[in-house]
Amino acid sequence: MEKNRLMDEFLQAGRELIALHSRQMQAALEGDTDFGRFELLLHLAQEKKEQAKYAWIAHVHAHQCTGEELL
Repeated sequence: MEKNRLMDEFLQAGRELIALHSRQMQAALEGDTDFGRFELLLHLAQEKKEQAKYAWIAHVHAHQCTGEELL
């Protein structure tokens, strides 16, 4: 179903964002003074997550999906 595919895209984008945050924190913990290099990647990943979220929300509203259908 489309709503499930869209939710999967949102969840995957969230996982990618978390992985990037983790890599940045690890770099900082290891004393990497260039840990700021992750900022653009984090920004792009955040945008991707937001786009996926709003695509899912738009689908749910357009098709009047209920919470029970989303499980």
